[in-house]
Amino acid sequence: MILYYQYGEASQDPVTDKLVLDKNAALKTLELLYRMAQEDKVLPETMIGTDWRTIHSGFVNGRVLFWFGGT
Repeated sequence: MILYYQYGEASQDPVTDKLVLDKNAALKTLELLYRMAQEDKVLPETMIGTDWRTIHSGFVNGRVLFWFGGT
């Protein structure tokens, strides 16, 4: 969600308390992730399917500069 929020969009209507999805913000977020994986090559193409052991090993062995993760 933090990547989505960087485009300044809310995920809840303050008047109705209903969840909202801003399609433009969602598209920008997906375009960013695509660019990071496919063009800039700073994310593995298989990030979603990468097992934790591989991610953790790269971080503790100094092959990863930044880690962005969550559940």
